[in-house]
Amino acid sequence: MCKIAGHDEKDPCSIKRDLDFLQDIDKGLKGLKIAVPKELMDMDVIQRDVRKCYEKSFEIFKELGCQVDVVSMPSLQYTLPTYYAISSSESASTLARYDGIRYGHRTEEYTNIDELYEKSRGEGFGIDVKKRILFGTFLLVENEKNYLDKARKARTLIKAEYERLFKEYSIILTPASPITAPAFGEKQSNALEKYYEDIFTTPINLCGIPALSMPVCKDSNGLPVGIILSANHYDEKTLYRFGHAFETARGILK
Repeated sequence: MCKIAGHDEKDPCSIKRDLDFLQDIDKGLKGLKIAVPKELMDMDVIQRDVRKCYEKSFEIFKELGCQVDVVSMPSLQYTLPTYYAISSSESASTLARYDGIRYGHRTEEYTNIDELYEKSRGEGFGIDVKKRILFGTFLLVENEKNYLDKARKARTLIKAEYERLFKEYSIILTPASPITAPAFGEKQSNALEKYYEDIFTTPINLCGIPALSMPVCKDSNGLPVGIILSANHYDEKTLYRFGHAFETARGILK
């Protein structure tokens, strides 16, 4: 049997903790508190249908007995640049091993070692991966103090803000994405729009906290709109408790 939770002696990153994700799952949500970041509510990039479904989730949780408060999280404005600086640097470092010799795709035609590296990496990586490698290398080689060190400090501020809120609130509630899914092959008119799609998921990755994505309703085109519930470190059981109650209220669970 394969473990997906708990300690694994072969995984140095796993933690020795007793985990019971289903504990308290049927206790309901009466009296529990949910935080809604004001800064996200004020964003212009959120589509009208997404905002409407997001606000509908407030009403569902209130009907379940939750207190839903709008709170200020000013550090959220730094999450996207912080995430892309740190993740691109890590990508550039980690993917350096895929050189066509030890790991990864190996080109079939080359005349020297430099051409082997260039063609193997050029053929094996997609355009988005290449962009991250280039940006990450730029930060690591020439601009670590100017940009990367500042991004690490910003990550500390973001984590501290989440930790402060989790002392009072069980869940922080955000949309899953500011837009619904584009059509297959459709290109955004603005290149920045693609990066803004990550605005609600990047804080979770930066803080290393558990989160649960759930559908709420559909937009005017019949596309699903979701929310993200995020909880404190090692508090997955709260996520399952909220998710179970929410799906039951919406009639998904009988």
